[in-house]
Amino acid sequence: MEDHYTSAYVNRTLAFSGLLQLAYEFIRADVVDRVKGFYGCAILDGEEHWLHGDDGAQWRSNVASLDPRNEYRASIAWLIDMGALTLESAAKLERVRLHRNELAHEMAKFLVQVEYVPDESVLTDAIEVFHALDRFWIGAEVDTGLLDDFPDVSIDEVTSVTEILLGRALGAFRELPHS
Repeated sequence: MEDHYTSAYVNRTLAFSGLLQLAYEFIRADVVDRVKGFYGCAILDGEEHWLHGDDGAQWRSNVASLDPRNEYRASIAWLIDMGALTLESAAKLERVRLHRNELAHEMAKFLVQVEYVPDESVLTDAIEVFHALDRFWIGAEVDTGLLDDFPDVSIDEVTSVTEILLGRALGAFRELPHS
């Protein structure tokens, strides 16, 4: 069991919490914002603008109707229907969301109570599912002609900026000492 009172433990716990928050926000954007974008929603200065003149009617019919009370869960259901996620990966996302919430709202217990240690396996799940989502969205962009001007580039060679940022943050986290 790690010593909760060393600066190395506190630094690692805070860094892990920040990294999990970053991963969750990237996932949430891929789950909610990109699904809305698929239906023509652009988010500018925090406001939604529907570009096809339907004010989101298609999105509401095809996505929001899957869980009218929660756009995140509705979008996950849509992504499962589209083959971007499996039921197993959706369960992992729920685990990520719950642990992220626990760290964000109850950080003090992780810093002072020895029975509470961040579950770093949740981060592995987050990165695995984020990568799958990233592949799905890059594939959707390729289908619209993203790589047409680059015939020698395959989809497997394309990495999103968010995946690069998450990889760098993960690398920095892995360099932190354990207590």
